Amino acid sequence: MLINQRFKIRKDIGKWLVYFEDDGPVEMSEMSAVITSLIGEIKSKDELIKTVINKYPKCNPTEEVDKVVNALQKMNLLS
Repeated sequence: MLINQRFKIRKDIGKWLVYFEDDGPVEMSEMSAVITSLIGEIKSKDELIKTVINKYPKCNPTEEVDKVVNALQKMNLLS
């Protein structure tokens, strides 16, 4: 997986914003922003899930990763 455009992540008051170069800002939760940042570094979904488990042990990592990946796919941001 790879996000097909440049982006920056910024913590705002009470929310996280991911600014995509061509598509503008998207408001996300902290966990979704972290997962988005990891997609550029981690190539497989399994590795991404393992990393999320380590950072957020109380969450359902498969569900969270699927949610972010599906949202990015719907926005045509993954290649």
